[in-house]
Amino acid sequence: AGLPETSKLMMAVTQAHQAGDGRACLDAFDKLEKDPGYTDPGGYKYMKANCLMMAGRCDDGRKLARTYWQDQKGSVMQKMGPVEVENAVSGSAQMYCPVSQLTPEKRARRAQMLIGKAQTNKDPTAIGKAADELAAAVHQYPTATEDDRKMVNSYRYQLISAYSNANRCNDARSWATQTCAAQGQRNLDQCVDGTVGTQCK
Repeated sequence: AGLPETSKLMMAVTQAHQAGDGRACLDAFDKLEKDPGYTDPGGYKYMKANCLMMAGRCDDGRKLARTYWQDQKGSVMQKMGPVEVENAVSGSAQMYCPVSQLTPEKRARRAQMLIGKAQTNKDPTAIGKAADELAAAVHQYPTATEDDRKMVNSYRYQLISAYSNANRCNDARSWATQTCAAQGQRNLDQCVDGTVGTQCK
């Protein structure tokens, strides 16, 4: 009799995780972990770490994700050293932690991933939303070093491309104007036309 209930709770966890609802996911986990029929079939600890991050408990999520990766044994792919573990934890945090808890650098990398995913799915609305997130991160991005300034310039070009693909030509042209001006281009119109996608000329 315990199994169907366990399966239902495991399904509730998975659905809440996929929906990005951290609180509902943690509620389902609370019930699931009290269920005598439950044993982790593999990966549920990692899912819980993501759910903690989604619910705004970023540090707790990072700790659990770190434990999950450190406990992996067996396959060559899963034999991870300390650097690989931290990269995996950082990658999860970028995707699942609330944006307000991320540095501008991590926010920018997360937005990059979201733009890539949206472009693969050919979803102009999602591309535009991810581009807005990248734009907000770029406005706060540090520019103290030459490497920082190069990254900002690279992100500007990505924003122009993303807004063009999202059919938001005013935004694409606005970022192109900023980029051309920052480069000291004299003929701004010509530079902007050459920088935006063909759909925004």
